Amino acid sequence: MTENPQHGRPSPDARQPPAPSGATVPSPQQGAYQTAPAGYGGPQVQGAGPRPGVGMGRALKNWWAYKFQGHGRASRSEYWRVALALALVSAVLLILMMVITSATAEQITSYSQRSQYGYYSGTDVRLSGVGIATTLITTVILLVLGLLTIPLQVRRLHDANMSGGFWFLSLIPFVGGLILLVLMCLPPNPQGQRFDTPEDIGRP
Repeated sequence: MTENPQHGRPSPDARQPPAPSGATVPSPQQGAYQTAPAGYGGPQVQGAGPRPGVGMGRALKNWWAYKFQGHGRASRSEYWRVALALALVSAVLLILMMVITSATAEQITSYSQRSQYGYYSGTDVRLSGVGIATTLITTVILLVLGLLTIPLQVRRLHDANMSGGFWFLSLIPFVGGLILLVLMCLPPNPQGQRFDTPEDIGRP
């Protein structure tokens, strides 16, 4: 670069040094998400951006399609819509279980006794075979649904640029669930792109 001796500033016709080989100069129109960091050591991918907000249908499709996938990211809407749907399903299953077990329970004995506080009565009941089967089936379904949400929670942590290992904080007695709830509410962080693999770029 040459300087104008009169003013000590670079002259207009001075040539700029060439950019290093392989380097690209971003244009003013490029946004903050034009280049994603290398996912798990992979090459940089052009066009990556934050995970888009999705509706209930798309959130459920993504959850089921990627139910065993621990890499990549999940937006807040992608997580919370699934969480709401599963909460409603769980509530319906529990109500049905209680109705069926109560309706099919078998009465064993009725009794009336006197104590220092007066008379009291009660009935001993036991679950029928139908009630026991209903309880076991409901328990298994709820357990499976809970396990299938773990990869989704890990991807939500990735979206906040946090390692999936933070999920284990949810196992802390009494406060673990509250900690996980707070983590699931964290906003997205652009640096969370580092958890993407090439197959995660551009997926719905």
